[in-house]
Amino acid sequence: MLLALPSTAAAQGVPDCDPAVALAVTLTSEDGEGVEGKPPVATHAITVTAEFTAYASRVRVTPPEGVRQFGTSGASTSLIAPNAASVDITVSWRQSRDPSDPVADPNDPATGCAASRVIPVALLSTQPSHAVKTRLWRQLVRSGFSTSGSSRR
Repeated sequence: MLLALPSTAAAQGVPDCDPAVALAVTLTSEDGEGVEGKPPVATHAITVTAEFTAYASRVRVTPPEGVRQFGTSGASTSLIAPNAASVDITVSWRQSRDPSDPVADPNDPATGCAASRVIPVALLSTQPSHAVKTRLWRQLVRSGFSTSGSSRR
């Protein structure tokens, strides 16, 4: 689900883009080790990068309030993914009103416009560590659980 929002750049003199000309934007993510394409995991560090179908300037990638963000560089942001099924990332940018015009300045109010989208990023749930699984297994065995179908009495 994509939501179009009024851009914050409009208040700075650049009008909002007509939804028909707003660039398509996708998000890619890397895990905390820099592996692209690996599904992001809740409670882990991830880097989210916005990619556009044409030139965009003043790109901002912002997580929701309360999500710990620890690095931003251009169209990327690094954050600790919340313990949730997804995180909504807001992407805002400036672009040319006519993306096919190579000389149009996206920062000029006469030729540029501002756009924004909210894009959900699906997160995998965290898995208990092996140490937790081992400890829980021992507790089950001590309480009488058995894999052979019978239990201690």
